[in-house]
Amino acid sequence: MDTLSPSDWSAQSLCPAWTVRDVVAHLTLATRDTVWTLLKGAIRARGSFDRMNADMARARAGRFDRHVLVDRPDIRGR
Repeated sequence: MDTLSPSDWSAQSLCPAWTVRDVVAHLTLATRDTVWTLLKGAIRARGSFDRMNADMARARAGRFDRHVLVDRPDIRGR
């Protein structure tokens, strides 16, 4: 992680419309959010699992810097 530059974190990933930062945030969702947070996300996304994942990952990526995304297993959506 420390070898990636800020531009590397902002680079387009292999997932269309997702940056590397978005993908890292997505990978942390299941371990850091509560069932209630996931349920609210699903309701906001009108039942679309793909939209919920994208929305929640981008929101998390925007809230936390890269060190927090990688290093803190206890954030739980805060």
